[in-house]
Amino acid sequence: MKVGYDNNSDDALGRRIKKVVTNSGDHDGTVVYYYKGHQIIETGDGSIPPGSGCSIPPR
Repeated sequence: MKVGYDNNSDDALGRRIKKVVTNSGDHDGTVVYYYKGHQIIETGDGSIPPGSGCSIPPR
């Protein structure tokens, strides 16, 4: 089975802001990246507002 990465989004500075993974079973999902400068300070699935203290490790 081939893992697909669909709808990856970058901002104007070339930083990844969203990654959507498909066709990988339990790993399917969306990861949203939040930055302070060029450093990732939080990641989430987009369902919880940034800064709420809930984050998931970057994949």
